[in-house]
Amino acid sequence: MIDQVKHLIGKHQVEELENVILPNLKDTIYIQLGEAPQETPPGLSRLGGAADLPPGWTYPQYNGVPLVFIGQLNLSQIQTVGVSNDLPNSGMLYFFYDAIDQGIYGSNHEGQKAWRTLYYDGDLRQLIPVDHPLGKQYMLPANLITFTKGLSLHSEKIGHIKNSSLRVRYNRFLKDLKRLNGLDGKPCHQLLGHPQNIQNDVYEELNYAKGHEHKETYILLLQVDTDEENLQIMWGDAGTIYFVISEDHLKNREFEGTEFCLQCC
Repeated sequence: MIDQVKHLIGKHQVEELENVILPNLKDTIYIQLGEAPQETPPGLSRLGGAADLPPGWTYPQYNGVPLVFIGQLNLSQIQTVGVSNDLPNSGMLYFFYDAIDQGIYGSNHEGQKAWRTLYYDGDLRQLIPVDHPLGKQYMLPANLITFTKGLSLHSEKIGHIKNSSLRVRYNRFLKDLKRLNGLDGKPCHQLLGHPQNIQNDVYEELNYAKGHEHKETYILLLQVDTDEENLQIMWGDAGTIYFVISEDHLKNREFEGTEFCLQCC
């Protein structure tokens, strides 16, 4: 795929940026959505719908109200895509957020429970579909996931391009890069790789909010874009939500330490 990117660099005559573009590409798993049939076996990767929970588990709450189920990732499915990662080889990751009010935009003391990432490493055959406790009106439409390998670009490393002609050519290159990743005109849902930032660098924003002298190194667990067609949801003003975890928390399988960020235009 790198050869295809090099071709795009030549096609759009942005060779002077090649030494910045290529080192800042990273393997990514992109998520393509498709409407889930009514009869879907539990344990599959999915955005929206009912959460396939182990017996005895309930939806986590924020201010006494159950959070909205965003999605679940079957980690054994992820490990077949061919993108190197430090995630567990099996089990299920669950993502929840206060998607109704969307009042929490990022990590802070007040909002630590406005989102949640849970990990289950038991027998997936024991999972039971559980609707939102307050009714289906609090549920996103169920969409099964197809994972595809692609490349993400850490666009902030490119910096501001002063030359207007080069900037136009670079923007055309970015559009073709989206097409290469199968994202032309589609929402950008993904995990791993570089987040598709809307405002500032997501990782830098989280570190700034936490006031860390030693900056954390983060891994993108899940990015869910505004998707009014498949998920019938908009994050803020056509924004994106990000669930990220530090390397240390991931190493220790401490998924409760996952951080959250919402960015919008």
